[in-house]
Amino acid sequence: MNEPIVTPLKRCAILGTASSWNQCPWDDKGLHIFGLNDAWVLGYKRVDAWFELHPFSHFVFYDKQHPPGPASIPHGVYFRPKGHLEFLKQAKIPVLLQQADPVYPTSQTFPKDKVLDFWAHYWPWRVDRKGVATQGQDYEVSTPAWMLMFAVLEGYREIHIYGIHLSSEWEFLRQRPNMEFLIGVAAGMG
Repeated sequence: MNEPIVTPLKRCAILGTASSWNQCPWDDKGLHIFGLNDAWVLGYKRVDAWFELHPFSHFVFYDKQHPPGPASIPHGVYFRPKGHLEFLKQAKIPVLLQQADPVYPTSQTFPKDKVLDFWAHYWPWRVDRKGVATQGQDYEVSTPAWMLMFAVLEGYREIHIYGIHLSSEWEFLRQRPNMEFLIGVAAGMG
C-alpha cells in the first residue's frame, strides 16, 4: 500500500517593530521569519529573510542613540539608523530589495510584477458616478502589505503577524485598512 504524500505546511511570520514583535515563537524552526526595514536594531533572535523595499535615495540616517519621533519624519523620507546599509551588506540571509545590487551580496529583486499579477483579480471594484463598475487599482501601501502578498504568492498557508500595529496617524489612516483587506483576502484563500 502506498503511503500518502504529506506536504509540509509552509509557515512564516512577518515581524515589525511594534511591541508584539517579541511574541514570535523564535524556537519554532518550521516557521520562516521575515524582518523588515530597520527592525534589526531590536535584536531579533533569528530571521530567515529581510525586506527593505524603500528607495535608498529617500533614506535619511540618524544616530541610534537619538531616534527621531514619528512627528518629525516628513512624508516621502525614510529614517534609518546609521549602519543600516552595512547591516544589509553583511546579511547572511536573503535581502529583498526593489532591485538586487551586487553591493548587497545576498540581495534579490523583490518580484513586484509577479506579486501584482497574482493579486490583480482581488483588488476591490469601484463604481464611478455614472454607475460603471471597473476593477480598482492595485492596493498595497506598506512593506508589511507587500510581505503578506509575497507570502501568499509563495504558498505560505500559515502566516503569523507580530509587531505590525499600524497605529501612527499615517499608518492608521492608510496602511491599516489596506492590511486588513489583504488579511481578509488571504484568509478567504485559506
